[in-house]
Amino acid sequence: MRTGKTARLDNQPRLRELVSNNGDEVSVFAAHDVTAFERFGQRSRI
Repeated sequence: MRTGKTARLDNQPRLRELVSNNGDEVSVFAAHDVTAFERFGQRSRI
């Protein structure tokens, strides 16, 4: 997904806070990382 640089940079602190507060419940990965995408896609089907 392509977004503007400003929107991406504005979202980073929110994602960091989400992981900091809920890291045992959520996983965050880069959308352009095909390996991570496939790994997480397999986990969601289990």
